[in-house]
Amino acid sequence: MVEVIGIVASVMIVASFFVNGEKTIRAANMVGSVVFIIYGVLIGSFSLIFLNSASIIVNTIKIYKINKERKSNETDENLN
Repeated sequence: MVEVIGIVASVMIVASFFVNGEKTIRAANMVGSVVFIIYGVLIGSFSLIFLNSASIIVNTIKIYKINKERKSNETDENLN
């Protein structure tokens, strides 16, 4: 059963690359990373937990920057 969680996480990460839009790709990748963290905890793999935690942090920062840039662009358009 534990191995199935790892397979599901792998499929989710790979599937994230088939969606359109950077924000959507990153959000989907984060979901896969959460499942990988669960899998890492179950098998006691610090490397899996660390890698996917770092991935979530990076993706969160990137999504924040995307949102901030979009808001800035909307504000600029409203001023013109």
